[in-house]
Amino acid sequence: GGPTLDEAAAVTLLETPRSAAVVQDHYDWWASHGERASAGKPFWITRGSDDCHHLFFDDHIKNGDEKSIVAARARESPDAAFAPLDGPTTRQLHGICLVRVPTLLPLRDENW
Repeated sequence: GGPTLDEAAAVTLLETPRSAAVVQDHYDWWASHGERASAGKPFWITRGSDDCHHLFFDDHIKNGDEKSIVAARARESPDAAFAPLDGPTTRQLHGICLVRVPTLLPLRDENW
């Protein structure tokens, strides 16, 4: 149920020059869906495009396929549809686009 997200429109908004977005997860909804990546926060990538480099910071990015908070989705071109990425492909984005950030450490250590 619920309204369908227009992923292309969301990406257009995110790629507005000098923009940043904060996405708050709904933990109870994610947990009630088995803590699957597909129920997590969306992260969109357009392959082959150098126009924008998206970064996703979160304290719950995992190296395994289980309990991932990131719903990584990719498309081959701006006019193509998005499709979910599997666990191994998502892990290849760690340190490039997906960055695990401890919740409190960056606030306590200005040199972090």
